[in-house]
Amino acid sequence: TAFRAATFSLGAGFTLDSAQPGRDSAEGSLPRNPTALQWRLSSGFQRYASVARKTGAPPAPLEQFVFKAECLLSDRCYVTGQSGWATGGHAGAWATGLLGFGVQTPDFRGHRLKVELATGAGGGGGVDSRGGALIQALAGWNWDFSPSWSVHLMAGNVRAPQGGFSTTVVDLGLGFRGTRQVVIPFRR
Repeated sequence: TAFRAATFSLGAGFTLDSAQPGRDSAEGSLPRNPTALQWRLSSGFQRYASVARKTGAPPAPLEQFVFKAECLLSDRCYVTGQSGWATGGHAGAWATGLLGFGVQTPDFRGHRLKVELATGAGGGGGVDSRGGALIQALAGWNWDFSPSWSVHLMAGNVRAPQGGFSTTVVDLGLGFRGTRQVVIPFRR
């Protein structure tokens, strides 16, 4: 059997240079005030409550390991990207990749409420994701229990816009956060 598929890829980005002491901004290489880039990396598990299968089997739960990266745009807004791989639910080849945007409340003793919306793709493992496009909406709680570590618990819905795949999702994870001084080339 031959395999043929059309593919399409679209990307965007910009380069961040590390701030280095001793470089003179008069030379045009480094602004006087570098920016602090705040980020969070987390890993955890998501559980889909009931996932339709292409085989006609009744819908069943699915668990996946998820790796997330967040970059804060401000104290209240962030961009997020995640990748997930099935760990349970008899869908071994299932994988997801999502990009999105989130908002969070101001910090209250390390606690924040968060809402995020992400879109991307998911497929494999006999899951009926109807073309692969996914939309995921989550709301939940994040607790920074130390200067670098946090836990989060979120819940919401993930669905395929083209059809039958729609389920409740619960997300529990452990995160590591940090800050890096960077120079954004197009910032004046």
